[in-house]
Amino acid sequence: MYSSYDRNRKASVNVGTILDDVTHQFKDRNELSVLREHCRKYDVEKIYQTYMARLLRIQLTTFLTILITITVIYCVLLVNSDEVATDISIYMVFTMLSVVAIYIGIWKRAIMKFAWIIYVAVLSIIFLTAMDITVPVYHAVTCYEIFVPIFYSFIIYSVYIYMPFFNHRQPFILGVTISLCYIILFLTITYRMKVDGATSMDEEKIISEIMFMVGLNLLGLFFRLPREIVVRQTFIDKRECVEEDLLLHAAKTQEKILLLSMIPAPIADKIEEDIKLRLTRTSLTSRRRSSFQREAEMLYRKLFIETHDDVTILYADMVNYTKLTTTVDVKTLVETLHDLYVRFDDAALDLDVLRIQFLGDCYYCVANVSIPNEDHANACVRLGLRMIQEIHTERDTRDLEMDIRIGVHSGSVLSGVIGATKWKFDIYSKDVEIANRLENTGVPGRVHISGETLERLDDEFQYEDGTEKAINDPLLQQHSIRTYLIIPPTTTKYRETISNNTLMSRFSFLKGSPLGSAADLKTVYSGDIIQRMVDMEMRRESTSIPVETLQFHRIFFGKSRHLTRFEREEHNFRINFSWWFMCFKNWRWEHNYMIQPDIKLKYSVLVSYIIILCTIAMQAINAKQSLKFWVLVVIGNILMLLVLGLVWYKKLWEVCRKNWFHMKPRNKVSRWIYGLSEFTQRVFNVRIFIYLGILILQLSYTLIQLLDCDRFQIENQEIEILLFEDGTRDILCFNTWAVTECIIMNIFLNFLFSGITYIIKIAVGLFTLISYIIIITVLYDFVYERSLACNTNLYPEYSHIFVSVLTLIVINMISRQKEFISRVDYYWKRELKKKQENAKLTNETISRLVSNILPSHIVDIYMDNQLTNKLYYEEYSNVAVIFATILNFDIEVVGMRVLNEIICDFDEVLSSFKGVHKIEKIKVAGWTYMAACGLNTTGTGHRGSLEQRASAFSFAYNWRRDHLATRRANISDLFGAVADKSSTTGGTTRRRSVRMFNDGE
Repeated sequence: MYSSYDRNRKASVNVGTILDDVTHQFKDRNELSVLREHCRKYDVEKIYQTYMARLLRIQLTTFLTILITITVIYCVLLVNSDEVATDISIYMVFTMLSVVAIYIGIWKRAIMKFAWIIYVAVLSIIFLTAMDITVPVYHAVTCYEIFVPIFYSFIIYSVYIYMPFFNHRQPFILGVTISLCYIILFLTITYRMKVDGATSMDEEKIISEIMFMVGLNLLGLFFRLPREIVVRQTFIDKRECVEEDLLLHAAKTQEKILLLSMIPAPIADKIEEDIKLRLTRTSLTSRRRSSFQREAEMLYRKLFIETHDDVTILYADMVNYTKLTTTVDVKTLVETLHDLYVRFDDAALDLDVLRIQFLGDCYYCVANVSIPNEDHANACVRLGLRMIQEIHTERDTRDLEMDIRIGVHSGSVLSGVIGATKWKFDIYSKDVEIANRLENTGVPGRVHISGETLERLDDEFQYEDGTEKAINDPLLQQHSIRTYLIIPPTTTKYRETISNNTLMSRFSFLKGSPLGSAADLKTVYSGDIIQRMVDMEMRRESTSIPVETLQFHRIFFGKSRHLTRFEREEHNFRINFSWWFMCFKNWRWEHNYMIQPDIKLKYSVLVSYIIILCTIAMQAINAKQSLKFWVLVVIGNILMLLVLGLVWYKKLWEVCRKNWFHMKPRNKVSRWIYGLSEFTQRVFNVRIFIYLGILILQLSYTLIQLLDCDRFQIENQEIEILLFEDGTRDILCFNTWAVTECIIMNIFLNFLFSGITYIIKIAVGLFTLISYIIIITVLYDFVYERSLACNTNLYPEYSHIFVSVLTLIVINMISRQKEFISRVDYYWKRELKKKQENAKLTNETISRLVSNILPSHIVDIYMDNQLTNKLYYEEYSNVAVIFATILNFDIEVVGMRVLNEIICDFDEVLSSFKGVHKIEKIKVAGWTYMAACGLNTTGTGHRGSLEQRASAFSFAYNWRRDHLATRRANISDLFGAVADKSSTTGGTTRRRSVRMFNDGE
């Protein structure tokens, strides 16, 4: 048996919404190639492009803000003499040109074509590069002074981080082009001569700059890849979340339709909540119990009953039905009943009358229950007259001898469901019995009413005295009921036509329901339509998914009063998220976020190793290194190769494996290494150890040479230069700009590890920066103050600090944005998990509800055809049926709880009964309990009557033996009936009754 949720998910899978299981098995879904494939396959690519356009525009705006800020700050630092007026003018003019170009790109009317943004972004980078190169060239030509360009590292990594390129080839080409421009500057001006005054070119520093450019471009290129992975993964997760939400909504809607088709909304809501509560409690406290025990817990005996004081009950019974069962074939009889009951339901819906149920040829309903109806007596009388007309029409059409008796009475009832399984909504009270007696004592083709009903009709109908049979009826005499027969009106003004095209019209208590039309519901259950709804929802939300960590318009202009569904989700995320520390306020969320596997760790380690090699090359080329430097190089390379092989082993094995059916290596050593590779990605502490180890190793290669630098030696060299004035310049013990460039790469590496939380990365970054500032200003100030400056009026050490601080700020801002998106993705994953859990609970609730409404063997058929209006029936040639009727049950004396206990006893015996054939509960109608044996699709229904009859007899005997003794105080008499007959599910045929077990026997 499948629930609606399972069926919707199967349909969803068939049209390609959930990630392919094979891809999950043989590829990691977080791999960039897999994510790109999934984005194309599940129609997320266009939405991803739209979102990236928004994200890149926001990043361009951030870049614009940073550019203006750093230019102003740098110019303020230079303003201390008139000699720098030209430099400031160059910086301001080219910055304004870049700002104008970027503003044109992000102008709302110009962003309709995103290609314009790419062109103006390239133009702004050209302006900035020209600005940064012009100043050193100007000073070299006019004053013969050598300066280092101040913004070259900022411009290069901004190409990769902030420029609006969708693919990675364009920024790489632009970054390499900008790097070549700076290398030409270094060749022709900055390092045209060596420091010692020789006319030859300073090849060591040029090669060092080339290595730095290589490392910087590589870092910038790789910095884009995790962002693409995070954004694509976020969209795929969001799509799953939206899809799960729609599937859950469809499942809940289908559950409502199913439940409301049998039980009115007030009772149905209580039952639904109670089932979910019990299922939740069972899953939390009884996970280790057997399935039989868990099933027994669901057979609870809670009573769902409501009291209604002013209602009108209608009972209708077909005349000559017994004769029809012997003269008309079963199929024709069932089709006739179906057509009649459909018309009766339409009339009941039109008149706001609630149909309770029908038992064979008996049809009864009530007005002013569930559906408010002040004119309930009039509605029931009109319904009775409509029913008479409908059956006369059907009689003439099919040429059958049939008629109908109708009894109507007004009073009070108890309504609800009783028992533990196969719930059916019903009404109970003495007034119900009176309405039944009015029908029994009535006249075919006439509406037989009581005096209580007549009082509520306001003389709208003509009437005459009731039947002689009613006058002599003991129950009617006991309650002093006077009866009347409604004279059929000569006109048919009360007959109104309504649509007969939806299943919703069959159930009168669905009128006014928020579930919508049947067409809407069909849309909900259609797998391909669900996918179109998902696509529409994703396109709508792609314009509102957050792209920035702080939304300034909400700070300055407040928050709108009316939030959309997605804005509410975002609001819930933000109240659980700390913007300052980029972490969740709930420590459990934060812990679960940190322990997520980091599949990008292998790429981070690979890039880190390349950067370490660049660092080693830069320091080895710039100065002669000591023995301890080379020992550290050997040890560090060995460790890095081991770590690199470990983190890449799983990926390489999966790529190179020959047998795709083996998910893991079969060799013990290989399996152990494979598990260790998974362990490094999965365990947060191991990732922290690798992350800190790499940063410390790269920093050690950068700073170890500082230990060999002697302050007194540098000062003595300076004295000798001043004394002899031989034209030589200072010879420093290390290349300060090479060290600063390695610190820049270290800051990059620090934020490169996406599996490390932001708090740790910013703490390590600040520690590195502060330590380097102390080195510049305190420990080795005598070296940095003698290095090349960026401008005449800016001390060299301040230039190093400015570049280092700028790098940390810029990388920190883009890292915060990436961290924010990653946290949003995690939040959506949590929401998806919650929705899946809710769907699972709804799934089980649906299963319980279905099994408590329909026989289990037709549940699947019902769920497949829930929104159709076709007659469904099954014919069996050999079944046994049992009717257990409680006689002389006075509900006003005994109460409904006792009746509920009796029915629950029946259900408990039925659930625990073990016989050759399964006995299926059919329904409870009034005081009658009905069950059948042989209603299944396994073929046992054709084996013969003896086994079927024996199973039904055994069930009745077990019930009598085990439970009747405890109920004697409340039950005056008990009867049962067993029949071996040819029957049709949904229809009623003539039955042969035998007396079984009363209290005296």
